[in-house]
Amino acid sequence: MRTRRWGTALLGAAALTFPTAGPVHAAQEPASGPGVIAADGVRQEITAIDPPSRAAGVLALYTPAFQPTTGTNAFGAEAVLRRTAERDVYEVLDVCTALTSPACPNPGDNAIPADGAVLSASPGGSPDVRLFLRDHVRKGDRIRLDGMLFRSVSATLDAMNPTAAGNPGGVDPATGACFPGCRGAEQLLAYISSPTQGERTGTNANGFEVTVVDGRVTARGGGDSLIPPGGFVLSGHGSKGEWLSANAVLGASVTLDAGRVTVSVDAGTYARGAEQQIAAAEAGLAEAEGSCLPVDAEAAGRHLAEARDLLGRAGAEPDERAAAELAQRAGQAAVRAWYRTRESRPAEGRGLWVRPTETTAEQIEKSLDRIQSTGVNLIFLETLWQGYTIFPSEVAAKWGVEAQRPNMKGFDPLQVWIDGAHRRGIELHAWVHTFYAGHQSANGGPGPILTAHPEWAAVEREDVGKAGPQPSSQEAGYYFLDPAMPEPRQYVKEVFREILTRYRTDGLHLDYIRYPVSVPYQASFSYSDHSRAAFAREHDGADPYTLTMDDPRWTQWNAWRERQVTSFVSEVRALQREAAPETRL
Repeated sequence: MRTRRWGTALLGAAALTFPTAGPVHAAQEPASGPGVIAADGVRQEITAIDPPSRAAGVLALYTPAFQPTTGTNAFGAEAVLRRTAERDVYEVLDVCTALTSPACPNPGDNAIPADGAVLSASPGGSPDVRLFLRDHVRKGDRIRLDGMLFRSVSATLDAMNPTAAGNPGGVDPATGACFPGCRGAEQLLAYISSPTQGERTGTNANGFEVTVVDGRVTARGGGDSLIPPGGFVLSGHGSKGEWLSANAVLGASVTLDAGRVTVSVDAGTYARGAEQQIAAAEAGLAEAEGSCLPVDAEAAGRHLAEARDLLGRAGAEPDERAAAELAQRAGQAAVRAWYRTRESRPAEGRGLWVRPTETTAEQIEKSLDRIQSTGVNLIFLETLWQGYTIFPSEVAAKWGVEAQRPNMKGFDPLQVWIDGAHRRGIELHAWVHTFYAGHQSANGGPGPILTAHPEWAAVEREDVGKAGPQPSSQEAGYYFLDPAMPEPRQYVKEVFREILTRYRTDGLHLDYIRYPVSVPYQASFSYSDHSRAAFAREHDGADPYTLTMDDPRWTQWNAWRERQVTSFVSEVRALQREAAPETRL
């Protein structure tokens, strides 16, 4: 089972719980920053720790605190690590990159060992950070994680108290107005308390921010942070946000000097962070009890007692590393206590997107037990993905498409998921891929639908004239159906009808209800023979393949493509109302 998580933590989580403690020399100097040292001595900076998504060109470290797998795509590179008895040293269990030849099977979405971690490199960097894993890391190597506990790192600010005039990178070129907070892509900004600066940063949630008071990080979060009097907020987007998240832990020291920000993590950082987290949990518990909220006060108190005990032990520990790690554990216990003080409203939806990987009914029941234990009451189960249904489909068989995902043949996983979810009081919604038909890496080709019907493929502008389905250049390896073509539209609707009429799902959840990414111009979709002829019939013989973006008819071509998607959604809505009016869309 793979899950996609909703939302972000409301309280800054403690930093990594490893490496394990060991002897240290007094008064250690902070390391230059998190990194990994390969067996051949080459060091590579780690620029993100447990990021919710990888920015381009970063080397991220995913820890067991993240989720069962990294959730990354197949275009990067990953090395799976297991901790050894030697401090900071890890054994490489496996390594695979998208650059490896011959191809290896798992350059992304690897399981994170409970006693280890995964190094994950994304494409798009210069130099390409994936090359470090390809050229310097081998299965069986022993590598060292460096600078994970104590460190001092610096970065250049793009602007302080940004304005449209002073920070042109934060301005939307289409409108001439600032993006939210005047923060642009891949920018690192400082919002400093002043009479001319607003009370908040004004940014959106697509980044990461830390609040600094008296030179120390006091809060971590998403966007639009309150700027403290006499303090400031650091705000990063993309890889800059990941850099902040990885390094600016609660209690870290932060200085601004001549347009540069320096973040230092020392022995006292973790104790200060734990103190803040304990105080937040205590306040949350007092508020909940004073408001008579139905929270688990007993569990919150138990975790708080654990946090106080660990912090006390940290204060008495003479070894800096051991003290820091005890304080980390104290902070984590305080975070658990804080979460227990949050009211769980019976009416709210607590949902997960789930990609089912279970191949037996017993495995499904175990996964449902895990989901139920978290308080989730809404599952979006990936029912049609990469061209395969997880259930035995009579519709697919009728159209000559492989009738079920191969590793699930022999039983009906969808029925087991539905029955098990409903027994537990959990809603089960069928999550379906609409026009996305398959992935080159996952399917070993275009997938079962386009294997049976290659003429249904969406055609990228630069692929006109090529034989057979071609993957998207901007969503590498992804194959799509042509949304304008009647036959694939009919096929998909029949599969949806089959789900709605054969199964008691609580909803039908449409995904990939779109054309493939169609920028830049050369990568636009879809120039299939059908789409070109259909557009020409409606627009005085105009061939969209000959249009440029400067042609007045280009807007007509865009509007025509929009109508293909909108009309399909309307048809599915009519189908749902007719076939299963009690089911939500």
